[in-house]
Amino acid sequence: MPNGDHILSTFNDAQRALKEATLTMGAGAQRNLEHAVRGLFQRNKEFCNQAIADDEDEDKLEIEIDRMGMNLIIKFRPVAA
Repeated sequence: MPNGDHILSTFNDAQRALKEATLTMGAGAQRNLEHAVRGLFQRNKEFCNQAIADDEDEDKLEIEIDRMGMNLIIKFRPVAA
């Protein structure tokens, strides 16, 4: 498999979805950090409140990513080549 694709397209799809969710979470965490830092240094309550509110969404996404990862491991039992 020179291109790195797994024999099962469903495994590739699950792996791709997990990667996309992880990247989305990372971007959200970066945005939340920017809001928190800006709120702290500018003493801007709105930025701080936004960071707190968005953190709940990040927590939910983290739980979903954990579930996706566990399902990938349980369903496909990937092994190192």
